[in-house]
Amino acid sequence: MTFSRISGTLNLNEKKIIHMDPGRTKPRYLKGMERQYRQAIAFMYQEENMKYTSAQANKLLKKLMNEQAQLERAETLTSTFVVANTEDVESLRPAYDFRKTQEKVMETLAKIRKVKHAINVFNSETVLPGYAMTIDQVLVYMPQLRARQAKLASMSSRLPKQRCGHYGSSTIIDYDYANFDIEEVRVEAEKLAEEIRNIQTALDLLNNTVEFEIEL
Repeated sequence: MTFSRISGTLNLNEKKIIHMDPGRTKPRYLKGMERQYRQAIAFMYQEENMKYTSAQANKLLKKLMNEQAQLERAETLTSTFVVANTEDVESLRPAYDFRKTQEKVMETLAKIRKVKHAINVFNSETVLPGYAMTIDQVLVYMPQLRARQAKLASMSSRLPKQRCGHYGSSTIIDYDYANFDIEEVRVEAEKLAEEIRNIQTALDLLNNTVEFEIEL
């Protein structure tokens, strides 16, 4: 008969709960938790005052947010632990330092704020060449263009006259007539599609070439 403390339940029939290393050392899953915690605490960013393109800054932001998530996962795994009444508490205690964790969490959150702010400032002050709009305006304009282009593409794909229904056995048939020039709408839809492609190309070039400073 063995005791299981997994998931807060007591199982009297489970024969193999967790693999224990020889000499009653910590379970392997607990060692993995400690390793994840140490890696999260030990990882320090070296960047202080560096220049980034918008694309690089967004990658840095994603990196910082992943680190923050890792810290929180590690803290959840190591801030509490379960020990059976027949086991030694200290030999199973995972490595966890609240103060160091708190300092690292707050440091990472501050970096995230700084990077987001730098990106926002860049987007609000940088004009996209050839379009007389700042990047943040373009980021609003693009979804507007895509929505309108999709609408026009749908309109241009219909027939001038389409049957839309009839009334039972009645000989009356309803037809839906286009109240616009289908070819004109098709041409306009193509123009919008081309404009979307051109703006995206210009935006990608700007985001991957123009640098700005981020103070971390």
